Amino acid sequence: MILAVDIGNTNINMGSFRENKLVSHSCINGESLMQQRTLFSLDSSLLNEIQYIVIASVNPGIESAFYKYLDNEYTKKVLKIMRDIQLSMPVLVDKPEKVGVDRLVNALAAFKRTETSTIVIDFGTAITFDIVSKGGEFLGGLIMPGLETSAFALNKRTAYLPKVDIKKPDKIIGKDTNSAILSGIYNGTVGAVLYILKEIQRELGSVQSIVTTGGDARKFIEDLPQDNMYIPHLTLEGIKIAFEESID
Repeated sequence: MILAVDIGNTNINMGSFRENKLVSHSCINGESLMQQRTLFSLDSSLLNEIQYIVIASVNPGIESAFYKYLDNEYTKKVLKIMRDIQLSMPVLVDKPEKVGVDRLVNALAAFKRTETSTIVIDFGTAITFDIVSKGGEFLGGLIMPGLETSAFALNKRTAYLPKVDIKKPDKIIGKDTNSAILSGIYNGTVGAVLYILKEIQRELGSVQSIVTTGGDARKFIEDLPQDNMYIPHLTLEGIKIAFEESID
């Protein structure tokens, strides 16, 4: 059994896999861990089964806090993707070493699911689009602000605009400041996503599959093309797959 750990810009997601089955999942806030306001514990019933802890990280600060906690609490072997584990997926961009490891393992997991050309959309702190060829090559992608990032920026960069929790609005025309922000961010994001999908298809000819994941993905399900495949723990799946390929 392995414990897959996705250290993101905001949260740490952890999942225990027994063979191909995700048997436990937990999520903690990274900033809270760094400030020692939040601690976590591994499922004691599974701890003895866990042979490896496999990490993919895009946040050095949260990663350091996580390692410090592990050093104090656990003795399991820790492997880090792109340090101890290299990915088999060809990365056809100008500087492969600069691509976020979360994007790469997302692409790897999505291709294992679809086995064809795929667009992966991860709705998180940032919204990322990553494209995999029909031969399983990472072709690159796009990055734009996520819902909470956009809402936070409007609040912090203006004198009067409040922080709004973003969800799908009932109507597109807001009747007060809050509903105007809500509609603008939500519908603006939907419009951007649909336009980007159209342009990717135009540039590449035809991409067969769309896979969505990330904390905010569910909010957009009904506004995305209906043939998209929603996989909530795609990044954890990708971490597991990368580990398994490294020991084959």
